[in-house]
Amino acid sequence: MLNSLFKSYNRLCHFIVAKPIDILHSPFVFKLYQDAKAIHQKSDANVKWSRILTQLPVSKASSIASVLTALNAKHVYQLVQKPTEYCLQALGNTNAGTISLQAIQTPIDAIFIDKETDLKTLPLDVFKTLLNSECPLIINEPYHHLKSKHLWLQFVQQKEIQVAIDFFDFGLCFFNRKQAKEYFKLRLW
Repeated sequence: MLNSLFKSYNRLCHFIVAKPIDILHSPFVFKLYQDAKAIHQKSDANVKWSRILTQLPVSKASSIASVLTALNAKHVYQLVQKPTEYCLQALGNTNAGTISLQAIQTPIDAIFIDKETDLKTLPLDVFKTLLNSECPLIINEPYHHLKSKHLWLQFVQQKEIQVAIDFFDFGLCFFNRKQAKEYFKLRLW
């Protein structure tokens, strides 16, 4: 009960503070938002990603699918926390096992991070080498509860993250961007 009140209050605050897309000054974020909005539930790739993401505990699977489609993502992995290390598992390939972060050989288009992952312990230096400037970390439900909200706000302040986009239900973090550090709060389409 308290958690749902907390989430409703934060959603309202986010909606009030979030910028409308037409006043964005970042061409990269503006184009990503416009492309994702135009794709929303219209392409085969978007339908594929929506189907894959609905198998995970994701509240806005179709919106995340639209972003992945706009980024032309083909190789998306989910971060899996093992007792001694972090590993990646390919989304959409249920037969694939996990791969340690250091053993990744294939290109990565995005990494999905579940809401229960402790953002303080993530190896950002490894992510920075795995992802190029067009590829995000996707953080699921950064406002799930009070602790996750504080972890999210601390996480986006770290120097490795150049651009953070907060959609409330999920967040995108980009590394290696050749631009000033920026944090955007946007409304979902």
